[in-house]
Amino acid sequence: MPDTKSATQPRRHHYVPRFILKGFAVERKRGRFQTQVFDKHSGRTFAASINDVMVEGDFNALETPGGLLSIEAYISEIESKAAPLIERVVETGSLAQLSEADRLTLATFAALQFIRGTGPRAMAVAAAEAVNARIGATTSDAASDIRPDDGKRFGILSIATELAEYAGHFATKDLVLFRAPIEKQFILGDNPVTLENLEPSDFFGNLGLTCVGIQIGLPISNRFQLNFWCPTILAKARADRDEVMSRIRAINAMAMLSPNGLSDAGRALLEVLQKAMEAVTPLLEAYDSGMPIDLKEANVVRANSLQISYAERYIASAAGDFSLAVEMISTAPEYRRGRRMSVS
Repeated sequence: MPDTKSATQPRRHHYVPRFILKGFAVERKRGRFQTQVFDKHSGRTFAASINDVMVEGDFNALETPGGLLSIEAYISEIESKAAPLIERVVETGSLAQLSEADRLTLATFAALQFIRGTGPRAMAVAAAEAVNARIGATTSDAASDIRPDDGKRFGILSIATELAEYAGHFATKDLVLFRAPIEKQFILGDNPVTLENLEPSDFFGNLGLTCVGIQIGLPISNRFQLNFWCPTILAKARADRDEVMSRIRAINAMAMLSPNGLSDAGRALLEVLQKAMEAVTPLLEAYDSGMPIDLKEANVVRANSLQISYAERYIASAAGDFSLAVEMISTAPEYRRGRRMSVS
């Protein structure tokens, strides 16, 4: 349980830290960074200092009969360990220099970022309201009142009691680095840890932290994104590569032993296999060396669309290009807020 004494703790709490926001900002004066912000609720775009973005007074503190209870110091300690590691990754564009302890620090920070923002709190309140509405539909006096600070209570309690468990899930994943092309940058939502899974979904869904194939993303600058991948993803890629290599060797051996060389069908198959090798080899080489996987523009658009859909309200961008957010909201107005669980 973190120390909750609050006598000397600051009262303005960033739920996305400034060392992350800095990666989506431009230095206007020495040491002063400004980012462009899009408000999903109003559709307004504005410039702001990173000191004034994704921050709320006493976000990590609660008024209690015994005084102010705050976990800001506990959170700041985790951030202070992660900040130099993330800054080094952004500066070098590599994970190669990270030790196992460093990787655990990043997993802990990503887990903290996953459960601490406005999104999880809003989702918890919305779920409680949906349950109450469902209960109220069947019995008039069964629904309980939801207090205004219930979202905050949920968020603080989650960090205080469940962070270690979440960090354990992140730590079991393969750490992968994405790099965006210069002409198409990453954006940052106020709920920046996103989940995606390309495996088929079952009755219970496929976006849990322990689901096979889960991909967890956290952009750390406009060029780089940390990813925590289910180990089955790279394991399957290695198995596929080994199978393709075996088939290529077999075809080449047959060609050497055949007096007429490869048939047209054999050459066509070999070309397909070689293209498959070209697709999977850079992924595995990048992971094994700690170097980034270079994304195409379409991949960045997909990552940015997840930032938009997960963001509860604010999106930050160094370039100020929010055209994708505007398009998504105009097509589906539910994107004006973050994601919600359905209660049936």
